[in-house]
Amino acid sequence: MIVLRVFLIGMIFLSGCSQREITNSIDNTMSRMAGNKPTTSGSLIFPDAQTANSYMFSNKDFQIVMPKTYSKDWKRMGGWYGSSRESGFIVRVRQTPRGIDGNSNWVSYRFQSNSESGRYREIDKAIEDKDVGYLKSNLRTAYPMEKLYMRNCGKENYPCMVTVSRNKSGIKKMIGYTCYKYNPSRTMVKQVHTKFTYVSVPSTSSEVQNLKQIYTCDDLLQRGKRALDSLYIKDGW
Repeated sequence: MIVLRVFLIGMIFLSGCSQREITNSIDNTMSRMAGNKPTTSGSLIFPDAQTANSYMFSNKDFQIVMPKTYSKDWKRMGGWYGSSRESGFIVRVRQTPRGIDGNSNWVSYRFQSNSESGRYREIDKAIEDKDVGYLKSNLRTAYPMEKLYMRNCGKENYPCMVTVSRNKSGIKKMIGYTCYKYNPSRTMVKQVHTKFTYVSVPSTSSEVQNLKQIYTCDDLLQRGKRALDSLYIKDGW
């Protein structure tokens, strides 16, 4: 059985930043964003929606923008932040560090995207043929999978396998897009793995309930449409 690796990305989080460190991170982020030059590894802290919405991650394999952000993400939540490295990046928004009821994870959005390349395999032919039955039989995910289907995304209408899964407690929902680009001779393939994660922890707090009406999984996916539309997988093998 062929095991398809859907996502290969490190989960890197920011914690314990002093005011000076935060300011330096913002300055470094602004420098990296200038001219949409290839992104270097480091922290990403966006001071406002305009800055976040103009950010584009770019490496040797692909480029992509962030999901749509709004000013309320800094007023109602803690603003967008994350980190980047050579293969990809991850960003998230959640409550401010203190959070509500002392918990900073009642509601959160996370978006991550990374790339890898390799030789064309049998699984890649199944992707091109949209053989969902084959994919379901040969795919393993970390959490129980609810759905698997094919969709075309990106600037060149790439074939993408979409998976929907939840963790056992049901508080975390993950929607993953794995998009493919092949060389003309069908010997090599580039894959870009993009994942949206929505977390909603049960709470009786009225403030939390209000946030959950605003921050929903459907809202995250709607915001993410601009990211999927912007995806460009670069040539070069």
